[in-house]
Amino acid sequence: MIRVIKMMCPELLMLQMKMLMMMMMMMMMIRVMMMMIRVMTMMIVMTMMMIVMMNMMMLMNKIMMTVMLVMMMMIREMTMLIWMMKFRVKMMIIRVMIFDDDDNDDDDDAHDDHDDHDHDNDDDHDDDDYDDDDDEDNVSCNDDDVSCDLDDDGHHDDRNDFDDGNDDDDDSCDDEIDDDYDDDDDGDDDDDDDDDDDDDDDENAEDENEEEDDDSFDDEEDDD
Repeated sequence: MIRVIKMMCPELLMLQMKMLMMMMMMMMMIRVMMMMIRVMTMMIVMTMMMIVMMNMMMLMNKIMMTVMLVMMMMIREMTMLIWMMKFRVKMMIIRVMIFDDDDNDDDDDAHDDHDDHDHDNDDDHDDDDYDDDDDEDNVSCNDDDVSCDLDDDGHHDDRNDFDDGNDDDDDSCDDEIDDDYDDDDDGDDDDDDDDDDDDDDDENAEDENEEEDDDSFDDEEDDD
């Protein structure tokens, strides 16, 4: 970009550079002047304080001289402290702007918290699974949905279990088979009883016919 600007209008670039250099020089001069003004002000203040103190020493007693001396020292110390605090604040701002790693530390802390949270969730999940397994094993026989096939330890015996979706169908099928078996038995018994009754009737009829034949034969012999 600088090369393009320089090719298009080199005079403008040079003018900008000159303006920038002048501004920097002016800023530096202003700072130096401010420092000089402050130093001169402090010197003037100190000189006035010394003059006042000397006059007070000649006019007043030692107590007032000591008080004025303490006040002067306090003012000077406070002024120097203010200057040092300003300098330290500036250095801290520059240091934070250049060497700011707090964001990375926060990300690391957040990552650690996330890992701890996942670990806690894993522990809770394992405990829940363990509790569920115990609940499934320790099944009471009073449940309608659970068959009472228990092993020696009192746990649910899975060896006699079939597909849960077909339990009702299996039961209904068993009931139908039992009903059909009972109906067949009843029907067979009735048929057997009917057959026995028919056989008895046939035998009685044959016996009567034989007796009638014997009687008729005897009658014929008597007639002869």
